[in-house]
Amino acid sequence: FYAAENLTSIPVVKDTAPIGLVRRLPFMQLYANRYGRELYGKKPIMQFMDHHPLIVDKDLPLEKLSKLIINEAELHTNDDFIITDNGRYSGMGTLLKLLQKITDLQIRNARYANPLTLLPGTVPLNERLDILLEEKRHFAVCYCDLDNFKPFNDVYGYDKGDEVIKFLAQRLIEGCDKELDFVSHIGGDDFICVFLVPDWQERCHAILKGFETGIAEFYEADHQAAGGLSAEDRRGNKVFHPIISLSIGDVEVLPGRFHTRYD
Repeated sequence: FYAAENLTSIPVVKDTAPIGLVRRLPFMQLYANRYGRELYGKKPIMQFMDHHPLIVDKDLPLEKLSKLIINEAELHTNDDFIITDNGRYSGMGTLLKLLQKITDLQIRNARYANPLTLLPGTVPLNERLDILLEEKRHFAVCYCDLDNFKPFNDVYGYDKGDEVIKFLAQRLIEGCDKELDFVSHIGGDDFICVFLVPDWQERCHAILKGFETGIAEFYEADHQAAGGLSAEDRRGNKVFHPIISLSIGDVEVLPGRFHTRYD
């Protein structure tokens, strides 16, 4: 601590696993006493360490870590926490830097978010795909698109169409794993889901069913009874269009199958 004035804590590790944290202020206060060195100099360090520091795995999502920190009432912004890799000591983090990182991500996500659904747009999606490809992960990319959406917009107006898009966004969010999967709104009625969960096909079927169950409520009673509506096509002819449906196209990405997004 004397040699490194900016060092706020030192982890205590036993057989590669962290077991505690020696914090600078309480430890140095012991040595500030008149006989501190004589009294404590030969005592085991375990007597002076925090036996219950915050310990998190390196793969813990930032969102979950932030909630965990909120529940730790005794933590302060200048406190440190220990980072592990499958139980092995890996490094240290500070709450202040973590809060700064979360704030930076929130600002960045807001910059690239779709203004209607607030979901990430194309830029965060591409970055996520690049990371997964670089790590050679097994995942699935699903393109979600609405059928017969334009005639609905023409008849009911764009405000009602926006409600349908937000309804779809909610179905996708609820159908994905919040910690593993990724939902992106790339524009209009087009969405992309990146699944890391192994049951992604079952989830897609559930999303399709949930959308089909709720979409009819956006139509008036006569259109519900008819199973759709009539609207003019590009040539000015009246054409019957069924109730909006959702289509999902998928590509399963096996490790090594693709090297970049452009393959």
